[in-house]
Amino acid sequence: MSYTFNKLISSDYVGNSLSTVNLNYNDLDLWTSNIILSSEKYYEPLKNFYLFYKDFWKDTINYSIEINAIPRLTSFQTNVLENSAKWISPIVLYYPLITENNIQNLENLTQNALEWMNTTYPVSSIGNTNIVENTLGLVYCLLYEEETRIDTTFTKISTTRCITNDSSATVECWIAYLNNIGCYGDRNVCANFSRTLADHPDSPSCENIFTVECAYENNEKQIDRNGIVNINSYFSDRYEKDEFYLLKLIVKSCNWTIYE
Repeated sequence: MSYTFNKLISSDYVGNSLSTVNLNYNDLDLWTSNIILSSEKYYEPLKNFYLFYKDFWKDTINYSIEINAIPRLTSFQTNVLENSAKWISPIVLYYPLITENNIQNLENLTQNALEWMNTTYPVSSIGNTNIVENTLGLVYCLLYEEETRIDTTFTKISTTRCITNDSSATVECWIAYLNNIGCYGDRNVCANFSRTLADHPDSPSCENIFTVECAYENNEKQIDRNGIVNINSYFSDRYEKDEFYLLKLIVKSCNWTIYE
């Protein structure tokens, strides 16, 4: 059943709006009566149910108090909560990266694992509980260590004596005749092409000697020279640890936390 209430217009006189007010009050009275009737109809069975069992419930409550039921039930709840995941196999994972074994990296690894577990294996979602309290999560991590085995610098100095001397060269020169041209008028006509001194020993010849002076700085004929060699040796040994690092997680208060 629907009820319609008419709006009063502010420009109307009081006498003109009286009928509208009466109609609205009449609809309101009918609506209120209908609500009362409906509530009695709907809630009468519940009221009768309570009146029928009220004495039994009171006796039951008194009896539960006498046998200390409330603390016992609380203890039972705690026992169930602590052991609810005893029969569930833990979630076992392997961390995908090989991490250097140091305090900072282990802290970062722990934080990453917690965030990943809470995102990938959420304990609860809207209207659902996916993982029970005290479920274990085991994350195995492979770690490596790095150690400097060799870090040295070796210097080698070698000295040698360098010696130099002046050097001379002799140049022999001779006269050659070309193209059958006579030379000096009293000589035989020369044959074609040039002649060597060995072939014609009667040809005039001369010798010139050239000398080159050799010396180091400060006109020294001897000097010591040094050779210096620097050898740097470095070797860093990286090796994976034989044992796994085990990170244990547990569900507490609907969140993955570090197992203490």
